[in-house]
Amino acid sequence: MKKIILFSAICSFLFSCKPTTNDAIKYNDNVIQIIEAVTKTQNNFLLQVDGHNIDSLKITQSLFVAASANAVAKAKVLQTFDNGSEFSDAAKSYVNEINFLANIEAKKLVELIAQDSTDFSEEQAAEIKKTAETYDAKYNIAYTKINEAQKVFSKKYGFMLLNKE
Repeated sequence: MKKIILFSAICSFLFSCKPTTNDAIKYNDNVIQIIEAVTKTQNNFLLQVDGHNIDSLKITQSLFVAASANAVAKAKVLQTFDNGSEFSDAAKSYVNEINFLANIEAKKLVELIAQDSTDFSEEQAAEIKKTAETYDAKYNIAYTKINEAQKVFSKKYGFMLLNKE
């Protein structure tokens, strides 16, 4: 009888250690918090790109750089979930790409846009367009990867993703 009770206790301990759907939702929400913090500053920067205030553009780009660095630091300590690293790896990859965009592509846009508009050539306009297209392409790739990883994660752990829009 003692062996059966001990075996039952061990089995229930082993099965109760699996993460629950609520655990997965909390993990997902944590990942999304990291991403949303940088998304807000990224959007603020992008809103200034078409504006005419160079100082605001420079400030929002600096804030974007700081937020992306903070997101990288938070993602770096993100633990795997249930011994699977696919979602955490995708989150790390996403924030690293956003950090690259903030520090390289966004900075390049600011430098190009901040030039004296009276001496603006067609080549400079083409360079701005090319840089913006590169930015968009890299962002879309990163976004697609994290979005797909999140869908797989939610399906695996049995919860629905809600669109906040």
